[in-house]
Amino acid sequence: MLSLALCNSLHKFILARKGVLRLYFPMRPPCPNRPSLLRSHAFSLIEVALALGIVSFALLGMLGLLPIGLVAIREAMSQTACAHIIQKTAGDLEMISSPDDLEDYIKQPKYFDDSGSSLEGGALSSAVFVASLSPEAPEYPGSARLDGLSSQVTRVVVTVFRYVPGSSPEAANRLFRTSLSLTKSK
Repeated sequence: MLSLALCNSLHKFILARKGVLRLYFPMRPPCPNRPSLLRSHAFSLIEVALALGIVSFALLGMLGLLPIGLVAIREAMSQTACAHIIQKTAGDLEMISSPDDLEDYIKQPKYFDDSGSSLEGGALSSAVFVASLSPEAPEYPGSARLDGLSSQVTRVVVTVFRYVPGSSPEAANRLFRTSLSLTKSK
């Protein structure tokens, strides 16, 4: 009780020195020995529970978007690998000079890994994509007027599938299809 009375008298003295003439205090002034709501620095249990609820709600929303992002990344990687496969196949076809070599190259399916790099020989265990090549007769607008155009141009359709071991390429999911036109050099 002595400390409370000392706090009250000190508070009255400080207010009187500042020019405040009010001597009646309806509320007791804060005292360093007594805990007060104004001086409390801790969080209550309700505040902590509300903060945890808000954070968990935000985290659940972000975790819900994770599968969508993973699917988008997988699709982007497949499209990039297909672009590499088509580019490699087009480069290989441009290097072929004779029609016999072209037929030999088209007969066999080409196997690729997940980055689009070609696999040779017995490395089919790491194959992810397979490219199937098939020749087609080119039909271009106005080619009927130009005699011999069809004999000068060869069209090769390149189709990229997801590789499924033990099945034909056509039984798997087709990912990409494009056609390449090759001219025969004289």
